[in-house]
Amino acid sequence: MNELHSAFYYYGIEHLKVNLYYFIKRSESEDQQVYISSQKKLYNNLTEKLIEAGISEDIIHNHSVNNLILNCRRDKNSLREKLHNSNKIKWIIKVDYSIKETSKKFFLEWEEKLTEVIKNTKSTMLCLYDFEDYMKEQKYIDDEIIEKSKDTHSHVLYQFLLEEK
Repeated sequence: MNELHSAFYYYGIEHLKVNLYYFIKRSESEDQQVYISSQKKLYNNLTEKLIEAGISEDIIHNHSVNNLILNCRRDKNSLREKLHNSNKIKWIIKVDYSIKETSKKFFLEWEEKLTEVIKNTKSTMLCLYDFEDYMKEQKYIDDEIIEKSKDTHSHVLYQFLLEEK
């Protein structure tokens, strides 16, 4: 699989879990590692459910991308180097968590660079957009985040599969 910079718009944690199960299950058969950047509570809950469903805990890791976001502001090459050294990895990034831990501005800058940076790697980036937050509060996921997400991602997770936009 070539590099993919993908988006998934979910509404509620159960919707997220169901779709991530299939996405992560395929990683196991493709001999890939999965790095999840989210709140610790969500990571633990998700991992517990995935293991109960038969996915090996050896492929699932909690790894924040927030330092990558902050470092990318200073040095785009450090992000490129990190991703080129991480072939066969699927990164799952909970966008509201990254915005909360860095900033909206930093996250959007990182998103714009990401598609270019992951070229020629075997990495997949799946950015998770909490549509419930968008519909109710827009605390982290607002109009600008949604509009930019449509421009920066080459694929969308839809019906358990990554599809080209």
